[in-house]
Amino acid sequence: MNQTQCMIFEILDEEEEEADLESHDLHGITLTDFDTPHTMKATIGSAADGLLLLYPNADDPETSVYICNPVTREYISLCRPKEYNCWSCFQFCASKVSEQYKVVYLGRTLESDSFQVYTLGTGLWRPIETGAASGFKFNSNERAVCNGNLHWIVDDFDQLSIRICGFDAETECFSIFSAPQGFPMDGDVESNVKLTNFRDCLCVCYT
Repeated sequence: MNQTQCMIFEILDEEEEEADLESHDLHGITLTDFDTPHTMKATIGSAADGLLLLYPNADDPETSVYICNPVTREYISLCRPKEYNCWSCFQFCASKVSEQYKVVYLGRTLESDSFQVYTLGTGLWRPIETGAASGFKFNSNERAVCNGNLHWIVDDFDQLSIRICGFDAETECFSIFSAPQGFPMDGDVESNVKLTNFRDCLCVCYT
């Protein structure tokens, strides 16, 4: 079987390397490396509490999705939902309450977005209602995990504005909230907006 090697490294802590940060001289320490179970020319990945979600950016619906433990180098494979298409994507999260790991599938078509959830250990995909997120268009490239919950930037076409959608990993419910006060809404904002997690806080960065 063809394989691709992955490497995980850690950027040294800010307080331990203050002098290097001031000189913009960051250092990385290799934690582990491992082989993925297949060749992935374009690999999409996300992490949740020490586990990695990996899947190739491929049109083949038979290509599996993998959950990998980079420390033990063990992995399991998940079949893709039957509705999978090349515009779809997967996200990974872990509930802080039940500690269950969940893979969230975002199915995209020209008409609408739909969601399914795979809880590790159950062996099946379950459709879930979008609820409050119904009618919004998800930007699958701009997402972040904060406190175990998923977040995306979404378009509100009715109000011609950008919102943020949160997915609660425990209740599997969606919520919509506005961007921070003072957020510029003119021009092509979406292409310059990034979501990230900074010290357990959801951050919106824009230029």
